[in-house]
Amino acid sequence: MQRIEDRYYVFGGYSHLGALNDLYILDYKQLRWQKMDSEGVLPNKRENMGSSVYGKTFYIAGGCDPNHYICYEDTHKFNTTTSEWSLLDESSLEPKGDFAMEI
Repeated sequence: MQRIEDRYYVFGGYSHLGALNDLYILDYKQLRWQKMDSEGVLPNKRENMGSSVYGKTFYIAGGCDPNHYICYEDTHKFNTTTSEWSLLDESSLEPKGDFAMEI
């Protein structure tokens, strides 16, 4: 969960249905949740990923999908202005994403 201005961004996680790739936003002034409809290259379903914010951009890295025994080394960013996901060029990123990491 990461905060940008008056909103908290929550991505992914795990439920009785398995790993998730939903993005929810909590407007904490109005105490209202909203499920985001987003464009672009959406991250795969995952849990235990790292997340961070820089400016008005929300980042996630790593994480795993335990139902499919997959751990990811990718990094995605969500532009909160355009509601668009994109995958970062991994060749220039060090360290790589991992399970239950902090960024």
